Amino acid sequence: MLLPPLNSEDILLAARVAQLLNRNHRIAFAHIAADLKIIRASENLRMLTITPALPVEGGTLAELFWEFIGADDTLSAIMHGEAPPYVIRRVNRRQPDGSNAYLTFQVVPYDDGQFSSGLLLMIEDTTSASQ
Repeated sequence: MLLPPLNSEDILLAARVAQLLNRNHRIAFAHIAADLKIIRASENLRMLTITPALPVEGGTLAELFWEFIGADDTLSAIMHGEAPPYVIRRVNRRQPDGSNAYLTFQVVPYDDGQFSSGLLLMIEDTTSASQ
């Protein structure tokens, strides 16, 4: 099987856009496998979990975020295109300094068309807009 050559310019452009979005919108994200275990995650995702001491990769959404307890069937339906994206707005998280942060969780299908599928979790810090 022959694979077409990778276009590194497209990859670098996408990476740069992701960096700028993360800086301007404070976004954390994770790629989730069909068994709902996290395969890959942004470095800043850990600080948003229930227990930041636990490793993120290999954990399930329900282990790391109480908002997903009992949502397995819904998440599976999203993965198979049978349900709309899962969005939870204004999730309150207490910060280490005692302040409150407000987050928006969004789970959408992840399908790169060739190598991987599952779900994509995106968490955006919406504190300024929510206040």
